[in-house]
Amino acid sequence: MTDQEIKKDLLSQLLYEAQAYKKFEDIEKLVEAGMDLSMIPIQPLYVSLQNTEPDQVAMILPKLSPEQRQALRDIDYWQKDTVDPNSVAHWIEIYSKVNDDEVILEFVKSEDFLLTFKNQFTIQTFDAEDPMYPDGNNYFLTEDNQLLIEYPEDFSMVQELKEMIRRLYADIGVENAYAFLFKMVVDSYQLMEEEQYQEKKERLRDFGFVDYFDALAYNSPFMNEAQIDGFIKTKKGETGDLDAVSANQSLHASSLVPYQSGMEGLKGALEKVADEKRQQFLHFNFVRLVNARMTLEDALKNGSLAMTKVGNQTRQCLELGFEYTASKAPKEVIFERFDFVDLYKIGHSLIEITKKKIKKAMGQTPFEEDEFGYFLGMYWNAFLENSHEDVAKYKFDGSSKPLEIRDLPSYELWNQAAETFTTALPFVVTFFKSLENLKANGLLNDQFYLNYEVDNIDFEAIMISSFINFVGGHYQESSAGKMGVTISELTNFYHKFFKKNDNEYLIKGEEDPVLREQTALFIEKFGLTQIPRFDRYLYQIMLEQLNGYEVDGMEEEDFRHIGGPILLNYSSN
Repeated sequence: MTDQEIKKDLLSQLLYEAQAYKKFEDIEKLVEAGMDLSMIPIQPLYVSLQNTEPDQVAMILPKLSPEQRQALRDIDYWQKDTVDPNSVAHWIEIYSKVNDDEVILEFVKSEDFLLTFKNQFTIQTFDAEDPMYPDGNNYFLTEDNQLLIEYPEDFSMVQELKEMIRRLYADIGVENAYAFLFKMVVDSYQLMEEEQYQEKKERLRDFGFVDYFDALAYNSPFMNEAQIDGFIKTKKGETGDLDAVSANQSLHASSLVPYQSGMEGLKGALEKVADEKRQQFLHFNFVRLVNARMTLEDALKNGSLAMTKVGNQTRQCLELGFEYTASKAPKEVIFERFDFVDLYKIGHSLIEITKKKIKKAMGQTPFEEDEFGYFLGMYWNAFLENSHEDVAKYKFDGSSKPLEIRDLPSYELWNQAAETFTTALPFVVTFFKSLENLKANGLLNDQFYLNYEVDNIDFEAIMISSFINFVGGHYQESSAGKMGVTISELTNFYHKFFKKNDNEYLIKGEEDPVLREQTALFIEKFGLTQIPRFDRYLYQIMLEQLNGYEVDGMEEEDFRHIGGPILLNYSSN
């Protein structure tokens, strides 16, 4: 990558910078070279040290600035708005291995250390003249014998903790050390935790981090498409001022894996941003967006796979949001008015609005229960499964790879399928209830059918069977009520609407005039005209269920193992 390419493409610049510190060894090399580590951005520094042994982290800490050390603890200490006990023990272990007295005392005299104590240990005043000891042996007294500290039975670093307290007494004196630790006796833990949470939230803001509850706001979608369009129409560009610390922040390579290729339209729009201040703002805005998404899923603590998963979700929403915004404001330089958070929220909202419609429609049916979901058939079950993937997808047919919903064409296809599905659901429920009534009244029996057990008959099987019966003229005859078809009726259907390729039969194209006419008449006869694109659905399930069979050479036993239409078990077949 040339310097010219790096300068004109913000995302590529981030990727380039991220190569400098991907793992602990990269940080170690900077130390060996005598480099100043105070300028290393916080997120890549944290991720690089995340899976590093405590003694290695302890070696690096003295080389960092006090602000960096505080930021590392601020990120690691918290689970949402409460202290993470595992992280507390982890940092005690790290600082117990640091060789720099000043760095150790910095930690011991910090509010973090007090919060650590309050979270993990019980501390109380001790009267040597009237001593009261806790049950068990997991406690010790401070050097002045004025405070008793009780620790959990599974706490393994008692000597290290004693040494830290000894250093505190030696540095600030007995009276001041007692007063400092006594705060834990008299202060409310809840108030202390809340104050520390708010302080760490403000400290991390300049490093491009967002706390859990602000991250929830980033992820809060618009209610409907009209709100999105209103936002796009009225949004005014805002470029905040950044200090040197914020402007220096960047991301770890693991955070950027999903952004390494593609996104050409979005990158092209970024190149059109000429103002340097706006470029810096967008850089920091992207860092904040990525970190907000990581915070929401706790991905920084969970490793590169979790970070990539969150990155793929974020990228999907960014790309879709960009394309949708560009379609509404085609003559504008998008990034002069919108930032990454805006585009993410637009894309995220588009996906969530459609998901909400699907969920609402499903909630009014019995198909949310696993017991009955089978009745929807393979096509709609695959549609639902892909729609609710971490990265929403749409699988158009059985042979194609699912499409990620990341651009307008894929979004339109998915949205249309969702409209067909949600509109069709009341009809599907009607068929389901009718089938259940027939089963309850003992009017159906497994012996009636060649290739289905009654409990496995689904909507697709009923629709394909009904269509075959319809084109065979059975809905104009006394046998109109039959649910299945004979083998001969199925083979006649193949000969009429499929083309023979070698020995296999492949369905004719949707444009075939006879197939198109019969489909339209069938939809009208069954009262399905209210369902948009039902003809496309019917064609697709016939393609998936019926394509590729060598029907001319199949025996009755072979037909027992096919899906698609319900075959009647007539001995005359």
